[in-house]
Amino acid sequence: MVKYNGKHLIILSGRAGIPFAQEVVAELREKINAPESEDFGLSSTNIMNFSNEEIFVRLGTSVRDKEVHLFQSFHQGDDANLFHAELFELLILINAIQLASAKRIKVYLPFLPYQRQDRKTKGREPITARLIFDLIQAAAYDTFWGIVTADIHQKTEEAFSRKPLDHIFATPLFILWAKAKKEFKKSDLVVISPDVGGFERVVDQANILKADYAVIGKHRRDDRNIEVKYVIGDVESKTKILLDDMGDTLGSVVKGIEAVKKIDLHKENYYAFCSHWLGSKDKDGKSAEEKLIESNITLITTDSIPRTPQYYQKYVSHIKVMTLIPFFADVVWENHLGEDGSVSRALNEHEDNIKKGKVKIEDYLISG
Repeated sequence: MVKYNGKHLIILSGRAGIPFAQEVVAELREKINAPESEDFGLSSTNIMNFSNEEIFVRLGTSVRDKEVHLFQSFHQGDDANLFHAELFELLILINAIQLASAKRIKVYLPFLPYQRQDRKTKGREPITARLIFDLIQAAAYDTFWGIVTADIHQKTEEAFSRKPLDHIFATPLFILWAKAKKEFKKSDLVVISPDVGGFERVVDQANILKADYAVIGKHRRDDRNIEVKYVIGDVESKTKILLDDMGDTLGSVVKGIEAVKKIDLHKENYYAFCSHWLGSKDKDGKSAEEKLIESNITLITTDSIPRTPQYYQKYVSHIKVMTLIPFFADVVWENHLGEDGSVSRALNEHEDNIKKGKVKIEDYLISG
């Protein structure tokens, strides 16, 4: 806990979010030139599991009348069994902070759980994304300050929050990566939406890159079965980049690429940009990583889902990882500044600097 701008800057984290939050703190230390002698770091918390797996939390520092910035991440893929415990741990942490008389709590979630369940598609279904917002807001009660997250599935989910949602877009990282690829010729580049719903975003990014764009029409029979109906756009003999918000079992991406290959004589240079890399196994037990390798797809993603350096190293030839940490660090700082800060200004500066080539890919590239 450090006092800057006349206020204590308190950053806490759940266990899964600690690596990400520590990097945010390091970015902040560099941003404000905090002396090495300063006690600048994550505020301490004691989190443990009892023998029956109940979660116990005790804050290691006073938060009375303080603004608290709370981080949590959620494992996916092979570690998805931890996911629900991490969600409940987040709620317990929020409740502990609220009961410790914090002034208000801002919750930072690089990946927002259950975000795909944002509406009813048939009768007698829940809207679970709304439930997640309700649970967080109920745990914080009158201390709820808002949520910060990256690339939610639908912008309409912002309405689920009582307070404004700070929405970080990962697509500037895609632009940075694409511009850094010297072998890409703009005339030979096409950005593809794997479904109609993402077409507007694809057009925006293609226009920035001065590239062509295309869309794949698909019919989802259920969560695990996808049928491609058509491909609209000129994709033949071009370098293809599929742009999606989430990569789970990779069914949409692989089915889309298979459809493109049927009408494309130049069957190489396939890329996919997914803001969130869940990397789950499909109904047959086949991993998403296997599909990347078999289909010879290069995936560009972010660090919104916690993974080990060993994982990144194992798949370094097929998975390139860009970091969201500078974005989150700037949002923490702008929120800390209060009325003097502007989250939208900070995020726009990131995007403008990337578009204008003022930053290097090395500043954001973690692996690959």
